Amino acid sequence: MGDTKRQNSQNNHHYGYFRLCQLNDPAIKTDQQKRILVKQDPSNAAYFQILMEKIGVGNNFYLLGCDIGILIAMELAAILEKNGFLGTIFCLGTTPEDVKPVIEQQLGAFSTEDQLQLGILKHIFTLLTGEVPSDLDETLYLHSSWNEKIDACIKIMADRITQTKQYVKALINFVYEIILSIKQYESSALPTLKSRVVILRSPGYSSTSSASSYVIEDISAPLCDAAKDVRCAAVINDNLSTEILKEFKTKNLCDIFVINFDDKYVRAY
Repeated sequence: MGDTKRQNSQNNHHYGYFRLCQLNDPAIKTDQQKRILVKQDPSNAAYFQILMEKIGVGNNFYLLGCDIGILIAMELAAILEKNGFLGTIFCLGTTPEDVKPVIEQQLGAFSTEDQLQLGILKHIFTLLTGEVPSDLDETLYLHSSWNEKIDACIKIMADRITQTKQYVKALINFVYEIILSIKQYESSALPTLKSRVVILRSPGYSSTSSASSYVIEDISAPLCDAAKDVRCAAVINDNLSTEILKEFKTKNLCDIFVINFDDKYVRAY
């Protein structure tokens, strides 16, 4: 049970967004990111139409994306708009058009596919173990295929982590597939939306977008810490509907519990 909890905590990448705005509204987390980003599958539309009906948000929605999640949010919004929904998309850190250039700039140090794979494995190694791998380069040099490199890396980590081999392998492959997806993504294919798009822009990222319909809100945190900026919650709240804000202000958020006082406690105090 303890190992399961630790694995879940490692996988809760959306936890930072939970702290942004705790408004107790219906929310969804989907594992279809790669499929949505790579191509517009017709089954996506039916899936999300049913999902939006299930959570009962009427014809309105709110999406929040950071990094590659911005592109996913834009694609999801396009799918939802085709099915009669209109909403608001919050882009954390930069504009949709700038996502790919920013990530490509960060990946500029990796000139070959082998260097990229090694960089990913080193990064995951450090995240899971808290250590900087010293002999990983020499170990992986003996292997040519991606799966062999993953297995060799996990073997080195085996006695330093609590996660299962299957979990770590799935995590590494997910990161690699997402990076490949963003490299293949064409920014020119970004959908034109009727929904409101709010950019919570980090300093140093002047928009290259020509979309005048974007609402730009500047925050002080750098791109890597954009989710921690205290102004994010205020901006998001300002762009929520009056119905949601009214319901939130009148809702009792107190936890209800019963205190049982025993005789010893009563006599002592």
